[in-house]
This record gives sequence, structure tokens and C-alpha cells, in this order.
Amino acid sequence: RPKASEVLRHPFFWSSKMRLSFLSDVSDKVEFEIRAGNLDLLNALESTAQSVFVGNWEDEIEPAVMAELWRRRRYNGSLVRHLLRAVRNVYSHHMEFPEEVKEILGPVDDGLDAYFAIRFPKLLIESYTVVSQICIRKELLAGVLSK
Repeated sequence: RPKASEVLRHPFFWSSKMRLSFLSDVSDKVEFEIRAGNLDLLNALESTAQSVFVGNWEDEIEPAVMAELWRRRRYNGSLVRHLLRAVRNVYSHHMEFPEEVKEILGPVDDGLDAYFAIRFPKLLIESYTVVSQICIRKELLAGVLSK
């Protein structure tokens, strides 16, 4: 039986800031691993796509938000990797967005977390599960849990 302290480390109990930080860290780690030629994390994350979204995840994002994201980068709506990057970019650049988009997204951190959690309720737990299985959990979670 797990200890209470271990249970509290589960993403269910994380703050909005911790959840968004973790997803951002996973996105950064995936990009780093791809550049290094290691596709294990990428392949494992992409294998969760059918659990995370149906069809094209861009269809779940309001057009004004998607337009703002597209100003900075192109996305492929069939890739978990690109959804994670979109979450990361919204979290990192929220303050630069027009007021209309900020109103749609809601406040940092709770609003952004809710925005994505409502649309992609399995993104966090699927990402957490993959990271745990790929054995980089400790590395990625260290930064999140210290915040």
C-alpha cells in the first residue's frame, strides 16, 4: 500500500501550475530527445493519441486561440507532440496574447489548466504514464515537484 506522501505526488493532486509545468517539461524533453536521435519517448507518447483526442486536436481549440498559436509555429493536429507543444506555448506566451484570447483561455494557471483539461482530459495522465514507463520520470518530475 502506498504512503500518503507517495499518493500526493500523483498528478491528480498537483496544482494547476504543476500540471502545466509538467506538460511543458514533457514537450521540451520530447523535442530534445528527437534532436538527440532518441525516438522512444516520442513513439510512446504518440501511441496514446487515440486516448488523448479523436481525429484532429486542433478542432477542439477555439479558432482565435489556434490563430494565435499558428502565428508562432505550425502544428499537426494528429500529433500528441504538437498538442504538448501548443500547451507549452500557450503557458509560456499567454501574457503576449491579445485580450480576446486571454479571455477565452482564462487566467494563468487555473484557467489554462482547465481549458486544456476539459478538452483533453487524458493528456496529463497519459503523458505521466508514458514518462513513468520510459524511466525519465524522476528527471522530469524533479523540476515540477520542486516548484
